[in-house]
Amino acid sequence: MPKHFFRTAPFLGILVTTGCAATAAVDELDDEPVGEAESALAAEMTLSANQRIVNAASLYHTNPDVAVSQFAEASLGGYCNGVMIGPNVFFSAAHCGGGPTTITFRTYRNGSTAASDTEAFTCDAMEQTFNDTDGVLFFCWPNAAGENPGDKYGYVDFDVSPPVVGQQIYSISANNQQNGSLPFDTRMYANGQVTSVTGAGHWFTPASAPNTGVEMNVWGEGGMSGSPHFNAANGKMIIAPLSTACSGGCWGRNALSMRDLLFWGYVNPSFDPAAQGPTVNVSLVTSLGLTPANYYGWADKELDWEFDIQRDLERLRGEARRDWYNLGFDSQRRNALWDLTALATLDVANRWARINRTTGAGYADALSHGKLNLAAGSYRITLMTNTQASQYTSSLWVGLKSGATWLGGEYVANTVGSGWQMHTFEVNAPSDGLTLGLGVFGTADILVSAPSVVKSTAVMNFDTFDKRTNWRNDVDGSRAQVVPDGRVTGTPNWAVRVTQSATGYPVRNRQLALAAGRPYQICFDARRTTASGSSQAELRVVSGGAQVMWTSFSPSSAWSTTCSATFTPPSDDNNLQIRVSTGDPVLVDNIAIAAM
Repeated sequence: MPKHFFRTAPFLGILVTTGCAATAAVDELDDEPVGEAESALAAEMTLSANQRIVNAASLYHTNPDVAVSQFAEASLGGYCNGVMIGPNVFFSAAHCGGGPTTITFRTYRNGSTAASDTEAFTCDAMEQTFNDTDGVLFFCWPNAAGENPGDKYGYVDFDVSPPVVGQQIYSISANNQQNGSLPFDTRMYANGQVTSVTGAGHWFTPASAPNTGVEMNVWGEGGMSGSPHFNAANGKMIIAPLSTACSGGCWGRNALSMRDLLFWGYVNPSFDPAAQGPTVNVSLVTSLGLTPANYYGWADKELDWEFDIQRDLERLRGEARRDWYNLGFDSQRRNALWDLTALATLDVANRWARINRTTGAGYADALSHGKLNLAAGSYRITLMTNTQASQYTSSLWVGLKSGATWLGGEYVANTVGSGWQMHTFEVNAPSDGLTLGLGVFGTADILVSAPSVVKSTAVMNFDTFDKRTNWRNDVDGSRAQVVPDGRVTGTPNWAVRVTQSATGYPVRNRQLALAAGRPYQICFDARRTTASGSSQAELRVVSGGAQVMWTSFSPSSAWSTTCSATFTPPSDDNNLQIRVSTGDPVLVDNIAIAAM
């Protein structure tokens, strides 16, 4: 029986506002005007390592996962917060208002609040679930360069597992206090634990399930409304935007879980308060090519744990055209853009697609992506496979097609029992808008992971979410330190920060799509992070487990360019690694891979 059978639409005839009675745990949030907060926010307050509030920039070099969350968070109108959940979709608390607004992203130079860069985007509310629950989705327009905010700053995915008491969480929000010791709009990191998942008496809990409030001992105060809450174990958004907290500040917050907001979120067709805006913005939604009537009622009608309006919008618009696509299967919103046959399933938790064909001869399609909006040109495609069973040694086809006509691609070698294997090849797109397709010849059971599509002329400048995602620390497997300290100043701009290591390489990327047998040269920009001192660093490529290129560089505090010798990787499995062997950390930007 489908889950939605058990949902009962709420009775929403009574207007409920944020002025409800306080709960026993935390006073209800009173959103105060900027500069009128009751108490100043200190630069740092710590009860323990697991319960503190500090400026987010201070964690750039120690917790890169938090940095990723902070880049995707934006302040809303100077009085609220929210987070990107897709290239154009911004998610906040509905009580923050539903009219046109401006959101502002802020990144910090040198891991300090002393210097920051900002960028603002214009947004319009699409739909909201006020007043039975407290969610609002905005559509945010591209900037003058045509960049979508989520493609540039990143977006977050949902963790729809039920929160449990004691679970470690954190939040990112903007300081709205002009009388505090931190500058206005400083991005703050606050962490703590879930203290209750049965909170009652909260206005934002659904009428059909009133005892579902999630209470947290995370610092909260007026002006932090709409800030997202992340599962510290995986960096995904597990608790909905902040609904209530102490107006004067205290160690307490309240909101719904993401699971409950998606399950119970209801877009009321008859509720249209002037202060909050319409529950569905008919003119906007129509202009975006959607049918407004489809989005009244349950916000997630199919209970696929996505907002229907976001899924339909992104399937209609597709991805923005760009030169680097990360298509990893660890994102629910990315996965929704693939078209699957009966042979394919997608697994977010394991980050793979499974292609399983047990009967049949010849070729059969498994999954395809026709929404990349690829430009004509030459591309490198890379992906990993783990073959469980296969009738042939090269059963998996990967290629580009127009309609039913394949225009390029290849069968990649797949060996049963060899574990994960990397494959990379070049393909030409003779026209715009081709479809990426995967299929099998004969019977096979193959897991596919980490696909990327890279234009041959693309430069790894770290300035899109896709380009930043696959940089890892080869010493411990964690995320590499990709920081907003890139070569271009005066605007948010990223580079990778490389530190000293005697035991391995703290920066690496295996998804740069270097093809076996093709000669390459790599050039890159670098500088030392300190004004004085010295650094000796090295960059190398390991192909099939053997080093095929190594170059050393000793950057000064000014940016300079280094180029490697030409090299030819013998394998499709290529790992670019960087480390500082002695001295101070260095920044690396604008990695250009030229086929010779």
